[in-house]
Amino acid sequence: MKALITSALFVLAAAKVLSAQEESSLLPLTTTDVIVRVHPESGTMETIPGVIRDIEGTLLTIQRSSSGKVTLLPLRQVTEIRYARTAAHDRAQGLMSDRKGWEPAATELEQALKHEPRQWAVREIHADMARCMKHLRRYHRVTEEIETILKSDPDTRHVTLLPLEWRTPRAEGASDDRTDVVPSDLSSPSIIRRLIAASVYLMNSPHSAASRETLEQIRLSGRPRIQELAEVQLWRADVSGDEPLSDARMRLWRQRARDFDRTLRGPAEYLLGVALLKRHQPESAATCFLWQPLMSPEDPDLTVECFDQTIAALEASGQRNEAARIRSERDQEVK
Repeated sequence: MKALITSALFVLAAAKVLSAQEESSLLPLTTTDVIVRVHPESGTMETIPGVIRDIEGTLLTIQRSSSGKVTLLPLRQVTEIRYARTAAHDRAQGLMSDRKGWEPAATELEQALKHEPRQWAVREIHADMARCMKHLRRYHRVTEEIETILKSDPDTRHVTLLPLEWRTPRAEGASDDRTDVVPSDLSSPSIIRRLIAASVYLMNSPHSAASRETLEQIRLSGRPRIQELAEVQLWRADVSGDEPLSDARMRLWRQRARDFDRTLRGPAEYLLGVALLKRHQPESAATCFLWQPLMSPEDPDLTVECFDQTIAALEASGQRNEAARIRSERDQEVK
């Protein structure tokens, strides 16, 4: 387990030096975008050069540079997307990769929206804007950006960027800092506003029962990506019970976590970590808690919570040196 934590720390350090690979905006077919995916049969990584024609719902459409053939790829197979961006979007990506320049990045993204003709790329800009707003904790803007995307892509993968509350348990009155949400949102015509409100009021709230009922309804809504969010939100209520989860439930959650995309897997792994702590398995819990900051630090509040939980779990298991190293990483994250 100690080796696993050390390996995770190494990947965390390596992840910080990665930057997006950008290209100029208008390209002939011979100068390509690049998709990297896991081949469905061999399980190996496959690089596909070409020109992206669309990204919508569960599919990515690319025209291959080698043959000109148009291919539809399930997004769940895709691990990396590199595409030509406008100069402003390019600058925004650079600022975002520093993980500190969220405000100037948002300004660049506003400019990028004025010059981007491809509808699918416009949606990607709105998603990047949602990321910036999330780190700036302007939650109402995050919701607005995702609502804009949903108008042209009702099954967008970007719903995982919604400003949901994942931490558990919440302290009394913790929902008071979310001025973008009111209890009446639990009956909003907007499914995503109902989802956000249910996440905020699920724990330690007079509206907990109504929130759980709302999540159960959304889980059966027929909107697969939104259903997954409601499913994992319900894990929060399950893991907050007095009894540890059964072995069967833990196996199911582990399998489901592997099925989710990277942005949702972070919260799922966090809740697995909480469940493992209740089973007195702090080392295994620490590994789960590290997943969010390591692989998908999209949610700043949850990322800090995961760092804190990792530190506590490592200290509880006697791994004080590893805990100190994680504390150093946490301090860098919250500067």
